[in-house]
Amino acid sequence: MFHTNKKLAPVQRLHYLKSCLEGQAREVIRYENKGAIIQSHIWSLFDTPRVHTASATKLQSLHHHIMSYVNSLRALTQPVGSWDAGLVTLICSRIDSATVGEWQLHYNKKDLPSFIEIESFLLNRIAAYEAGVFNSHKVASNPVPANLIPSSFNKQKLSKFNDKKILFSKYNKSKPNAGLHKRSIKTAR
Repeated sequence: MFHTNKKLAPVQRLHYLKSCLEGQAREVIRYENKGAIIQSHIWSLFDTPRVHTASATKLQSLHHHIMSYVNSLRALTQPVGSWDAGLVTLICSRIDSATVGEWQLHYNKKDLPSFIEIESFLLNRIAAYEAGVFNSHKVASNPVPANLIPSSFNKQKLSKFNDKKILFSKYNKSKPNAGLHKRSIKTAR
């Protein structure tokens, strides 16, 4: 690697690095300008791309993007450990609505969630997509079974509920109520 090549002067290594970079990353490379680098990383967090339709690849890309800048800021001695509210809000604003809904069902406490908690949820969600647990085609073709719907439930709300493609935990046909979260039905009311 060029950065460990002692035959090159520090200025030569810097110029080689700059020649390999583009855009904002190239602009950040300055001598001892820690403030500019920190601000650039924070702006990059604000510019995190949105995930409109969840998939393992898209959620993994989102996670990688956020963690790259969080780890860089941590290395620059920024207090990211106390940024839970901002980072959780950032992630929730960038993930698709179905994943936000699942997060809210998963985290049903009144306390402010920590960054570690939402990161763990996101990693579990990515693993589930990779394992094929969540598949938008399966969800679309398998709406909530009629025998699980209370008779008092508004059928018009049901169609909206199924259209939103809310994902449930495993459904066991031999025990119809075993895998369905009661909270999931409450969200449709």
